[in-house]
Amino acid sequence: MKIENFTFEELKNAFKECKELELPICVAIKLPNQKDPELIINGIDSLDNKLDYYQKTYDEKLVHKNNKDIRILSAFPIRFFYDEIDKAIAEDTE
Repeated sequence: MKIENFTFEELKNAFKECKELELPICVAIKLPNQKDPELIINGIDSLDNKLDYYQKTYDEKLVHKNNKDIRILSAFPIRFFYDEIDKAIAEDTE
């Protein structure tokens, strides 16, 4: 997982890879006053919507347009038992 100098092109490529592999994505975000990055996981059906959100909300250097202390550090496919987690969440919300 690349963190230093992660680019918008690499972010788009990570989303493309997730779509091709049919895997969820994890996006690591640096937040102010937080030592460890926040890890956001988005499911397969949300990939297009989430990438669109990032393109509208972050600049070309992956810095949040409304808060310069928030930055996307990296993004990568998640390879775990996502189907079981997704199913459990769906059952829990029914």
